[in-house]
Amino acid sequence: MPPPEKAFDRRVAKLGKPLTPLGEPGQSWQEMEDRYRAICHLSEAPVFIWALDSQGLPSRLLEANQAACRLLGYSLSDLLALPFAELVVSPPCGPELARLVASGGQDAFPIVFRAADGSHLDRSLRFQVLGTGKVRTLLGVLSQPPTDPLQMALAVLESALEGVAVLDRQGRVKTVNPTFSFITGYAPEELKGRNPEFLYAVGRNGPEFYPRLWQRLTREGRWNGEVWSRRKNGEIYPQWLTITVVQDPTLEGPRYVMLMQDLSEAKRNQERLQFLSQYDVLTGLPNRALLRDRLSQALARAQRNGQAVALMCLDVDNFKTINDSLGHAVGDQILQAMAQRLEGCLRQEDTVARPGGDEFALVLGDVQDVDKALMVAQRVQSVLADPFLVEDHELYLSACIGVCLFPADGSDVDTLLRNAETAMYRAKEAGRGSIRLFTQAMNTRVTRRLTMENLLRKALQRGEFEVYYQPKVEIDSGDIVGCEALVRWRRPEVGLVAPDEFIPLAEETGLIVPLGEWVLLRALAALKSWHQAGFPHLSVSVNFSARQLLWQHDVVPMVDSALAATGLPP
Repeated sequence: MPPPEKAFDRRVAKLGKPLTPLGEPGQSWQEMEDRYRAICHLSEAPVFIWALDSQGLPSRLLEANQAACRLLGYSLSDLLALPFAELVVSPPCGPELARLVASGGQDAFPIVFRAADGSHLDRSLRFQVLGTGKVRTLLGVLSQPPTDPLQMALAVLESALEGVAVLDRQGRVKTVNPTFSFITGYAPEELKGRNPEFLYAVGRNGPEFYPRLWQRLTREGRWNGEVWSRRKNGEIYPQWLTITVVQDPTLEGPRYVMLMQDLSEAKRNQERLQFLSQYDVLTGLPNRALLRDRLSQALARAQRNGQAVALMCLDVDNFKTINDSLGHAVGDQILQAMAQRLEGCLRQEDTVARPGGDEFALVLGDVQDVDKALMVAQRVQSVLADPFLVEDHELYLSACIGVCLFPADGSDVDTLLRNAETAMYRAKEAGRGSIRLFTQAMNTRVTRRLTMENLLRKALQRGEFEVYYQPKVEIDSGDIVGCEALVRWRRPEVGLVAPDEFIPLAEETGLIVPLGEWVLLRALAALKSWHQAGFPHLSVSVNFSARQLLWQHDVVPMVDSALAATGLPP
């Protein structure tokens, strides 16, 4: 029997006759296998062909080329005699390789070979399934990075994410990479030999674009910048272009390399981020940041022209009830419909914004006086009075509006926003659908209220409250039969604060709950001491606020606890 090398040489000789293309009808499997094996031995990369076992995994080595023998240090006969398990120290994962064989595809896997001298070679092998049905083999080709600088450059050129074109010294296209064709829409043969100027939108870049580009390129050897380009389908798109002069001493004159990057997606992302930073996503209206900018511009124009600006803050009445009862989806649709109505009743130069939640803001330029601002506010109320039809629900809404004017109520953005919100809160206190103008007296009252609220919180911590007892006298006998507990606030360095100043504030802020509990405990403790002093017939009355009953849902347990703490019978 001739050695394997001679037998294979005879098979290669058969390839001299005409053959049908690989895989074509009429081609025998032996013919296809001979051609694959011929290609295998002609390849400079190590190539292996294995038989497959019943589980679809490589078993016996059928063929290997001389490059594989040189790599591992075996003769071909010794290499063919080695089982897969002895040749490969660390094989690919069995299930993954079996799936590859079952699918009939190709993929690369890491693999560790055992060389003839006992050393281990860590490589990457690309597997390809050959044949169909039961007659199948597994082709393995060793992946080798190109070592030649020119090959490396060509590999980088082909895989680059940027479009690359090489121009000759006349500025005509010599070659392009696939990305360049993908970006421009032109096939390589449509570009070769042409000056790439036709790819750029002259009207967008200006008539002096090319002269300036070539002047700088000649002077500095490099040009880059953002330009407008045109695809084959006519679409105009932004592009970042870099052109570099490449001097080649073996050629007459320089060559040029163009690198292009399509900026379309980056521009869209930039515009999206810009939108998100300045606009409300739900309604498309300006958000708080853009509202401040629009208001600032309106103030600057009004100051130059000697005009007034009206700022309105609008809060939807009982909007939380809609969200809680009908769901946030319905609430969102109402906000969108409300935004459209507000935009429809204002001029184009005015601004409608949504700072957040169920609040809107309106900026009106060139307002002659407060009466004009009030007319607009009333028109807004009228527009919102029409029913909103959302998902078979007919909803009637109203809003409270606070109004302030520049320059009467403030000369800067922060002051005007604060004062308009103050007026809006006063409108909410007045009831649904109210409109309130900001006044300095209102500002003074709000400032005083905030100060009092802060002092009230600290007063609870510092023990500044006292309980006074108003006696109840039996008229016939003149005997004291009981009393009513009354809380008083003694502020240091100020003295007693009238109850009508701090009780309503305590009710609004919820501080009435801890304050009421403290008064109850003090009153019951005092009553206990009176009983022990020989006055068991006395009783005490303690007032509860209606707000306290709303804020505190465990009033009865609180009273039980206070009675237990003092030892008094109910």
